[in-house]
Amino acid sequence: MNRLAAFSRPLAATARVQVARSAIATRSAVQIRNYSSEHGEETFEHFTERFVKFFDNVDDVFELQRGLNNAFGYDLVPAPSVIAAALKASRRVNDFATAVRVFEGLKVKAGSDALYKQYLDELAPLKTELGVQTKEELGFGASAEGDLAEYCQNDTIDLLVLAFLAQIEDNLPGLDFANHCKETYPGTSILHCPKIAQDIKFCQSRGKAVILSIGGASGSYAIGDSAAGQAFAKTIWDMFLGGSSETRPFEDAMLDGVDLDLEDGATQGYVGFLETLRDSFAGSSRQYYITGAPQCPMPDRWLEPMMVSSWFDMLFVQFYNNNCGADKDSFNFAAWNEWATSSSINKSVKIYLGVPAGPGAAGSNVLSADRLIEVISQVQSYSNFGGVMMWDAGYANVSGLAAVAARALAGGGRRRDPPLPTLPSPHEPSPSPDHPTPDEPSPEYPESPEPPCPEDTWDPWTGDLGWADWPDLPQRPKDPWHNKRADNIKNRSVPSPSDPADRFAQRATTMPSPGSKKSTRGIKMMRMTRSRPAPT
Repeated sequence: MNRLAAFSRPLAATARVQVARSAIATRSAVQIRNYSSEHGEETFEHFTERFVKFFDNVDDVFELQRGLNNAFGYDLVPAPSVIAAALKASRRVNDFATAVRVFEGLKVKAGSDALYKQYLDELAPLKTELGVQTKEELGFGASAEGDLAEYCQNDTIDLLVLAFLAQIEDNLPGLDFANHCKETYPGTSILHCPKIAQDIKFCQSRGKAVILSIGGASGSYAIGDSAAGQAFAKTIWDMFLGGSSETRPFEDAMLDGVDLDLEDGATQGYVGFLETLRDSFAGSSRQYYITGAPQCPMPDRWLEPMMVSSWFDMLFVQFYNNNCGADKDSFNFAAWNEWATSSSINKSVKIYLGVPAGPGAAGSNVLSADRLIEVISQVQSYSNFGGVMMWDAGYANVSGLAAVAARALAGGGRRRDPPLPTLPSPHEPSPSPDHPTPDEPSPEYPESPEPPCPEDTWDPWTGDLGWADWPDLPQRPKDPWHNKRADNIKNRSVPSPSDPADRFAQRATTMPSPGSKKSTRGIKMMRMTRSRPAPT
């Protein structure tokens, strides 16, 4: 997965990041910071001393988060002593979520896995003493992604997409689900994933649809002509849907459809691919879906041939990593709704608001919780609005934005009571003549455990890291946000960062996009919907 977007850009072309040395290196370099602020020209040592003193004297969550806003707004990596002081302050004011976010901020500012690991090694004794853990250690994020069944216990989600099938070679699919599945059928490179198969059945028993996405930001999945597309459709039908094969990756578990997330290579052959799949669907009593995940610029460079000639049940439009993102003035959901009603083969195709599931899930256009609620309220009135799609499930678990979106879809905004409602339109698969529904009960799974956290004296981490998204703090310091943990200052807004972070932030109007926006492996993509249309 991507790294989180950087908090800041260099203040000048000649500026460079000054890394704290401390125990990480034996020599401490002194660099005069050319900052014009109330602190004058400031050495790295003075910066460190100032913020250690600040965090040592913090006595409420509001001031703690304000200090972190400022500390991470500078063009340097805070010293381990600064991070340690911030962690101690988090423990002192009893805010576990902020402690987790301190490590997320450090990871981005470090800029490399090696340096981040050095910091973690130095801070390890303190982490143990305080009972603090990183997001990955808590079991969330790309390196510790949950199983499919875990996500299906979440009533805010009613459709999940397995991403990605990113390789096609000799008419056979190439899958990579990382640690979720490594076993292959003897003598082949085809994955054999009995655990995922069991999870798929469990999800379907709980009213969830599970579909397979072909494509992604990288891979080799081009289909150049109709004949190749028709042949590959037969392969997909036999190996993942209602057909039969001796090498079905998910054994007798049948997926609920196919998603096209095409972002590279020749795609003309996918027209024949979809036509052949539709013919196969017509001969089955089971409901199947064909969906697409175009990027928001119109027309989509790779999906356009299919969009003008093929039937789609749903389109999960990616309103991120582009100028038409949901946080832009040029946000173009209206144009997509107009296309759906006037040009689509299926005039009832559902258009989904595709957004990043939290900081780090995409290179840009990450929405705060309040902005997400606002956008949902704007697009709900469109005739073909279907719901919300989030990339990806791992980040959604951490950010809390899935719950925010579900409440907004149900008309509840940020209300925490009553409990989160179950979204409508459950999936109730019909038995297929070739694959009747088995009589045995669906596999049982225990309830998901609460994330580990210190007992008694430390408030549990709810997974809601979205109250003040890290990318928002230095980029938009003038926008107030509210601390929801300390009731006595519930409506108090955080001041802008002090100079130079404040002046720098006003210039940083765009966020950098470090690398590819998507991983090509794992059970990663989550779609959360208001309603799911019945295929025609």
